Amino acid sequence: MSSILIKTITTPALSLITNNVITNTSKCFHTNIILKSKAISQTVIIPPKAIIQRYSLNNTNTFNNTTETEYKQLPEDSQYIEKFYDELETFQLFLKSELHKSFSDFEDSPQELVFELEKYIQMELLPRHTKLCDDDIKSTFKFPTMGDKLVIDRFLDFLHNVNITLVLNGGHTFIFDIIIQSKKSFDEFQKQQKTK
Repeated sequence: MSSILIKTITTPALSLITNNVITNTSKCFHTNIILKSKAISQTVIIPPKAIIQRYSLNNTNTFNNTTETEYKQLPEDSQYIEKFYDELETFQLFLKSELHKSFSDFEDSPQELVFELEKYIQMELLPRHTKLCDDDIKSTFKFPTMGDKLVIDRFLDFLHNVNITLVLNGGHTFIFDIIIQSKKSFDEFQKQQKTK
C-alpha cells in the first residue's frame, strides 16, 4: 500500500474542521491525513475540466463547452497511430467490454477518451505488469521481465500518439474505429490473396 499526502486548494468557505487538522489559510487548506491506497504508483490522474463539469453535482448547465471542429485528415506519412494497432485493438476491447462504448462514442469529448486511456494504463496494465518492491525508504515498482516493461512503454507511447492524433485531426475520435476496421479489412484481403 502506498501513502499519499493531500494538499488541496479550495474557496474560503472551508473553516477549521476538528479532529482532522484541516486549517483554512487564505483560499487553501492543508491536511496531514494520510490516505492508504492500493494504487500502483504515486501518479494522480485528474480528469479534464470538461469531464468534471459534466459530472459535477453543482453544474445545472448542460451546455457542452467543447467546440466542434472540422475533421482534418492525417498526413499520409504520419505514423502516430498506425504503428499501434495492437494497443488500439486491446484498448478497444476494454472499452467495449468494460464501458460498453466505442471510440466514436467519445466524439463529443475527446478529453474523456484520453482520460479513460490514462485510467486503463494506471488501473489495469500497471498492476498486471509490475511487482511491488518494498525498500526501507520507499515502495517502488519493478518490471518482472523486459516484456512487461515493453508493454507499459508501448502503451505510454500510444497515449502520447493518441493525443497527437486528436490534435492533428481536430479532436475527432471516430478515426480510431475506422483505422481498426480498415486494418481488419486489409488483413482479410491479404489472407484471401494468399489462398488464391
